[in-house]
Amino acid sequence: MAIYYLDSRPDLVSAGRFKPACILKPHMKKGIVQMIGDSSNGRGLALQSTSLDVIASEKCHEYYNPIPKLRFGVLLCCFCAMNSDTTECSNMHSSPLQLVINRNGKSVPFLIGHKSIGKACGVKSPAVFTRYGSYYEWLETITDLPLEATACFSRY
Repeated sequence: MAIYYLDSRPDLVSAGRFKPACILKPHMKKGIVQMIGDSSNGRGLALQSTSLDVIASEKCHEYYNPIPKLRFGVLLCCFCAMNSDTTECSNMHSSPLQLVINRNGKSVPFLIGHKSIGKACGVKSPAVFTRYGSYYEWLETITDLPLEATACFSRY
């Protein structure tokens, strides 16, 4: 995980094309999320968005327990997601996940995490993602930004 400090607000410099994402604090137990990643074999030529189904932690434990990398199973710092119906998605490590929440006419992207282990598409087992909500308080402290949903919506 990396944090970048920008010299200027990206939403002003780029005529609104880029906006800071928010961090989703609650642990998602179900739903659909978007994985964004490079679909050009690491050359950075094409970004692709793929819908993934969130897999409940209990179900995810069935796939990843016991595995040496995850001796304690999938902990609260992580969660699982997959789409076995498509092979069209990024297999790059650290591909980010987001959930776009619509409220009061605003569409705000919330970052959920990034891919840590496994493939998310075209396979019968889910990928494991690091969950940013596990680091929520630390991120608020280090960035000195209020990250709760209300503050985030006000920035849009």
